[in-house]
Amino acid sequence: MNTPPFSKYKQIVYTKGVNNPKCAQCAEFVKLDNVGVCIHTYLKYIIDNYENLPKIVVFLAASCMDEHKKDKTLKTLKKVEQTKDSVFMVTTYQESVAKSLYDFVLDVYPVANEKNRSLNPDMTMSKAEIRPFGKWYETYFPNIDIYAVNYQTIFAVSREHILNRSKKSYEKLIKLVDRHKNEESAHYFERAMLAIFHPVPDSCLYPY
Repeated sequence: MNTPPFSKYKQIVYTKGVNNPKCAQCAEFVKLDNVGVCIHTYLKYIIDNYENLPKIVVFLAASCMDEHKKDKTLKTLKKVEQTKDSVFMVTTYQESVAKSLYDFVLDVYPVANEKNRSLNPDMTMSKAEIRPFGKWYETYFPNIDIYAVNYQTIFAVSREHILNRSKKSYEKLIKLVDRHKNEESAHYFERAMLAIFHPVPDSCLYPY
């Protein structure tokens, strides 16, 4: 992205499409197979850069400036500039996320972005091997209780919080979303994001 506030940052673009995006400011382009949507890309970046992470990484989907995501994107960037720390704009729950969303499953998913929908009209999901979400969460994040969800996979995370988990652990997690372009587990990860980087202090969570 060549315009403020994006242009002031080093940008690495991961592309899963047929054409390389145009970005004069981008430091690097990385071509990936079209699997696992955003979370696969984020985990791939972490694994590839685990030993050389910047202080803060802002993860943004290609659709981050769509009308329904633009506000969260700009607020996240602004808060990162203020705090120089992880930033998650969250919806909070009284009970743990695992309990509150225990029965969540996703058989089909209508893609919101019109361009993406035209390129990927098949809305059928590759179902998670463990369902529903609560059972999946308990399997992969046992003994970790979180009470907030960062929907839309727009967030910033510090090197410190990324390193709360080993590289080997990230390598195991990415295998859950590396087979199909529409992975149900990717949507489970969206709801479990804070568990991936646990513990993330409440000071990095902002109601949204």
